[in-house]
Amino acid sequence: MAGAAKTVFLDRDGVINKKALEGEYITKWSSFEFLPHVFNAIKILKNAGYKVIVVTNQRGVALHKMSMDDVDNIHR
Repeated sequence: MAGAAKTVFLDRDGVINKKALEGEYITKWSSFEFLPHVFNAIKILKNAGYKVIVVTNQRGVALHKMSMDDVDNIHR
């Protein structure tokens, strides 16, 4: 497949940031904690020519533990 972009998808919770305890959710920026070396790892991927995309399934929204606005505020 000529010209196909190299892309890597990274899950947010547990890959980019410290995952909350089972049954708990990261609902605000002050609770968000980046994992060690994550910035360097992403830099290595980008330098290797990968497009890096972060994905997340926020079950806390469906369970009304947080709103989409909460998620958007964290991601900003």
